[in-house]
Amino acid sequence: MKKVLIGLGITFLVIIVLFAVFGGFAFLNANKLTPSIEKFITDFYGQYRQKNFSYIYSSMADEKFRSTGSLADFEKLMNGIHQRLGFVKERKKGAWRINYAPDGTYFSIQYVVTYEKGDATDSFVLKKHGDSWLLISYNVNSRALF
Repeated sequence: MKKVLIGLGITFLVIIVLFAVFGGFAFLNANKLTPSIEKFITDFYGQYRQKNFSYIYSSMADEKFRSTGSLADFEKLMNGIHQRLGFVKERKKGAWRINYAPDGTYFSIQYVVTYEKGDATDSFVLKKHGDSWLLISYNVNSRALF
């Protein structure tokens, strides 16, 4: 019985060490990625401010994003969001997660955003393409949209 408990203790310790090491590597890698992600988000909101939705769709979005709808549909959606929420006054970074998949590196991030006409939570999923990121998913959750 004592050998079993010692074996379980060692196994548990190994699992904790592995989790700490690999979790730490993910955190360190996320810190390296953060500047390029912040640049993407700043560029996104800059294009939003200028109502340059065609640029977001054609130059900042991945093919997967574009396959979900046409440019006209995206512009209609973004104009509706802009009409109901207005310009961004402030944004604060919230939860984030990095995901390493067989087809690439993905970064999910949320922002709590204060718009002129209401508050929202904006969620992004980005995919790494070379040294830059492309938009896979964008979601705005706000009572002001209803």
